[in-house]
Amino acid sequence: MSVTPAPQDDFRQPHLGAVIPILAAVLVLVFVAFTSWFWLAQNQSLLPLIPLYAAAAFFCIDMVFLARRLLARSKDIY
Repeated sequence: MSVTPAPQDDFRQPHLGAVIPILAAVLVLVFVAFTSWFWLAQNQSLLPLIPLYAAAAFFCIDMVFLARRLLARSKDIY
């Protein structure tokens, strides 16, 4: 009877670390959409919300770059 090593793919963990920043970006987009909807329901202009849109866009772009960095780092480990 001989012992054979298991394939390396059997030990890989799912890459959840790269998914978390994307979920955070989606949560921010849902918050911005709800705020915009509420703002429009009050018959207000969306122009005062431009700083909110800019901050949300910056956050989402940053989360996409973070997800890419985490995915690349997890590939380096394996």
